[in-house]
Amino acid sequence: MTDEVAQSRPDSPRLTSRGLTLLLVGLATLPIVIVGILYVTLPATSSKPLAVDVKIDRDANPPALVIHNQDDCDWSNLSVSINGAFYHYYKHALPQGKELSLPVTAFLRRSGLPFDPAAVEINDVNVAARRVSGHRATRDISFEQGQDP
Repeated sequence: MTDEVAQSRPDSPRLTSRGLTLLLVGLATLPIVIVGILYVTLPATSSKPLAVDVKIDRDANPPALVIHNQDDCDWSNLSVSINGAFYHYYKHALPQGKELSLPVTAFLRRSGLPFDPAAVEINDVNVAARRVSGHRATRDISFEQGQDP
């Protein structure tokens, strides 16, 4: 090796201060543009909560959640969760004024473990559905310990 200082090649690209400024402005603007595009393209949600009545039918074997559509329109894409851990998706429409009875054993954890009514108490239920207008609405219902709705 020689003691010569390595010379930069004259044809290598260099980042100027103007180029660096434009790059940083672009990086700062990109998330704002993406959020704006998502805001415009994704369907709106309804601020009006879902008009639903949820009861636990403990006389059924196995116990069941009875979901009553009290809304002024039909629902589709009904998603119900128990205690935020056990989920059930109902793909059929639930007409206005009708009830749906779901056995609690139909609710599964994400790992596939079914709900066990003998071991787990139902504390809260979340119901989410898509209205005819396309808006998605949800409702959280909490049950007191030992409360029998």
